[in-house]
Amino acid sequence: MSVLIGILALLFVGGYVFLFMEREVPGPPGWPQEVKLYRKQALGGLTRVVDQSSGQVLFMYWPEYDPNVRPIKIEKLDSTHWQVVFEAPKK
Repeated sequence: MSVLIGILALLFVGGYVFLFMEREVPGPPGWPQEVKLYRKQALGGLTRVVDQSSGQVLFMYWPEYDPNVRPIKIEKLDSTHWQVVFEAPKK
């Protein structure tokens, strides 16, 4: 019984790590240094764009599902506002 509980606990922890593990990916050239991108591989490449100075998530997107959603430029307007330019959709 204790072996079964140990195996289930190991599977649960492994599944949790697999689903919620993310890695930092490089941003496009010219982006501010305080903006970081984090991608979760297990959820189809869900990418979070985070302002490191405030700790806020600016936006999230799935680049693999919608190739037209590509942020190409981001700039800080003031302490609470950011402006993001996305690539024009291809027809």
